[in-house]
Amino acid sequence: MHIKGHPRNSLFGMNWKPANVTLVIMLTLLFLIFLLLFLTLTAQPAQGSALGGVLIDASGNLYCTTSQGGGLDLGVVWQITA
Repeated sequence: MHIKGHPRNSLFGMNWKPANVTLVIMLTLLFLIFLLLFLTLTAQPAQGSALGGVLIDASGNLYCTTSQGGGLDLGVVWQITA
């Protein structure tokens, strides 16, 4: 059923002509590019990455060191027990 005075190709009051669709696509892509740029520039590097590799003792415990972290931010030695 068609209501008088309302165009058939409108959705929520917007007329979807090819120029309008192109504009919406371009604005969406521009938004996504800016979002990716923002996330890339504000990302923090991983803290406490493994420095000396992982060691396993005879009991199956894992040991590793980090280059940052700890009370004086000089690194940490950590252990994971089996």
